[in-house]
Parts: sequence; C-alpha cells; structure tokens
Amino acid sequence: MADIYLIVESTNPVIELEDNGNVLIAERTEPVMEVYNEDGLVIIVGEQGVKGVTGAAGGVGGSAIFTEHTVDYTILTDDLGVGNGVGMLSTVEKTFTLPEIIMGMSAPITIAKLGIGKLNVKSHTGQNVGFSDSGGSIYNNTAQTYVSITIQPIYSITRWILLNMTGTWRK
Repeated sequence: MADIYLIVESTNPVIELEDNGNVLIAERTEPVMEVYNEDGLVIIVGEQGVKGVTGAAGGVGGSAIFTEHTVDYTILTDDLGVGNGVGMLSTVEKTFTLPEIIMGMSAPITIAKLGIGKLNVKSHTGQNVGFSDSGGSIYNNTAQTYVSITIQPIYSITRWILLNMTGTWRK
C-alpha cells in the first residue's frame, strides 16, 4: 500500500507530537501546516515564513546556484543556500547524499529530479530527511520528471525538514 499524506491547516496554538514514546509539544501563534501519515501521526509541522527584505532600487540581488549532475553526488555545504539547488538528469537510479547536519548549519537546498530514473535522497548516518527512517532516504521512483523537494537542516532534531515538495516521494 502506498504512503498517503494529508495536509491540513490548523489554527490550534498547541501541537503535540509523539517521538519514540516522548511527547513533544510545539506552541505556535500563527496558523501552521501539519502533515499526517496514513496512521494519523503528524510527521511534518511548518509555519508561514517571514517575508524577505526588499532590495534597494537599482540594486542587484544575490545569485542562486543550481548544478546539474548525471552521476551519484554528495551534496556539499557550499551547495546549500536560499534559492540554491542540485538536479539529477538520469534514466537510471542515482543518489544524492546529504551532508551531516552540524551546529550552525541552516541553509536550505532544492533537489530536483530532471530525468525518469529513480532518485534517492540519502541522509547521513543517524539523521533523517523528511519522513525517512534514521540514516535512511526518500525517493521518487515514478516516470515523473521535473519534480523536486526543498529541504532545510535543523540541528536540534538532526533532521532535514521538508519545506516544499512536488511529485511523489516515498521512504
């Protein structure tokens, strides 16, 4: 049976999560997005981000960097950054391996599947990416092309959280 996820918006200021028998409570003052798995468990919690600063008239904004790959690739911390991304163009199975989440690391990255081959996004040992198991991966194994995920490392929970996702991704 395929994993099915339901996204709902909630204005409830208190969210309770259970993690290995421990109850975690997150208080929010703004509406939040909660993602549940097929068992009704919350697996991702996010909130509306802060609006960015408007640049000066005539000023030039920063440049986003996007690199395309055709072989397995280990993402470097230099690859991370707002608007930055990596893409895999392949007709066969390939893997992007994420760097270890370390203190001070917080920049997001967009990972795009540009071909029809299966794309794995593997987390570092003992860490998670999205809804994966510890040290596991998430993947897109459909004929979909031009699908992507945007993820951000959170040091306190050693997890890459999903900020945005297009297409069908599974663990």
